[in-house]
Amino acid sequence: MGSAVIHLPLSSSLLMVSAGVIGSLLPDIDHPGSTFGRKIWPVSLIISKVFGHRGITHSLLAVAGLAFLLVSNHQLPTVGIGLIVGYLSHLLGDFITPHGIPLFWPARKCYHISRPIKTGGFGENVLATVVLIAGVFLAWNSTFV
Repeated sequence: MGSAVIHLPLSSSLLMVSAGVIGSLLPDIDHPGSTFGRKIWPVSLIISKVFGHRGITHSLLAVAGLAFLLVSNHQLPTVGIGLIVGYLSHLLGDFITPHGIPLFWPARKCYHISRPIKTGGFGENVLATVVLIAGVFLAWNSTFV
């Protein structure tokens, strides 16, 4: 069995991780009180009023739209991959909460795992630690190996 590790120069790895961080904040553009929403509050307020929190921006339609915009504008692959992975990581994080996400918006049904993790609880802290360690390990191995 082989390994599938991407080897990138340090500058590309940093660019991809930075794009991933931005991508992970994007879904909450629909919440004026969120980190990203506060930065562009007029846009965030409009999106919030029209779609509500955890509406279209937390759906597969939004992921497809973002992917389309990135491909049609010929963005750097590392930026596009980082944005999409970050965006999906946010959706996955919300998917494991009791509220879940409307994957197939405009259908309002929210999907979540059968045993959701409470936001701010012990389970979330353990999961975040494991993901952080795995991310650092993968980044280190893809850059310095």
